Amino acid sequence: MKAVELSAREALVKEIVRVRQEEHLTQSQLAEKIGIQQSNVSRLERGHSNPSIDFIEKIAKGLNCKLRIEFVRQEG
Repeated sequence: MKAVELSAREALVKEIVRVRQEEHLTQSQLAEKIGIQQSNVSRLERGHSNPSIDFIEKIAKGLNCKLRIEFVRQEG
């Protein structure tokens, strides 16, 4: 059975949640750390927002990470 590939948005959300949990931060703690409302973090993690790169970079910094974007050639 072939593995299902996540969309870029789904992969981003999954990674944000994974790192937030690794950092032992709640949505509220992350939101407070970067000066936004907890509801904004919740909407992002549920895939109900279309965040700007600036917003994603702010999230990354709040998670003690650096944002890296790369284009990967498709096979086939």
